[in-house]
Amino acid sequence: MRSHRDRQARQQRRYQQARQRRASRSSKPTVQWTWLSEATFAPPIGEVVNHRRVLPYRENEEAEEEVRDRARPCVRALDQALTGKEWLLGDHVTGAA
Repeated sequence: MRSHRDRQARQQRRYQQARQRRASRSSKPTVQWTWLSEATFAPPIGEVVNHRRVLPYRENEEAEEEVRDRARPCVRALDQALTGKEWLLGDHVTGAA
């Protein structure tokens, strides 16, 4: 018979293996770029679009500059990732494109 301690050890190993699988999935470049684009890059771009729809350009220059400042780190990261490459991930258009 297996002891309670053996069962706990097996459960702990399974838990650690599941965490490792989740961590490896989340570290894939496709997932990383998807999260960057949706969580970090899209909001300031959307705000610029909304400001331009609602206010004449001269009235919202300060607001647009603020959201551009938030988008600049994303643009820099994207530029660095594309340095010397035609595509962000891989060497041709894929489902990640």
